[in-house]
Amino acid sequence: MIRNGIANEKGITWTTDGIYRETVKRTAKRLSQGAIAVEMECSAFAAAALRCGVKFGQFLFFSDGISKNGWKWIQSTERQNIKEKLFNIAIEVAEEIQNEN
Repeated sequence: MIRNGIANEKGITWTTDGIYRETVKRTAKRLSQGAIAVEMECSAFAAAALRCGVKFGQFLFFSDGISKNGWKWIQSTERQNIKEKLFNIAIEVAEEIQNEN
């Protein structure tokens, strides 16, 4: 999907704090479970939101990806522009959610 000129994908992320424990076997398992990205913070925020009874969503702008070939660092020369667009999209989505209630 593309929103405000930014390609995006909704999917499952693999949350881990142990980058050196991302073995071939574990990577294959997470891929088979549908993981499209690896990150380190989302689960903590989601758990806190659940505990506090608040809605939670997170935009992940990442430069690490996993595939059948292993870990890959994704480079981007337009990082600041993308971050600004994501901020504006986040505000739009929050307003949409608020208007649904």
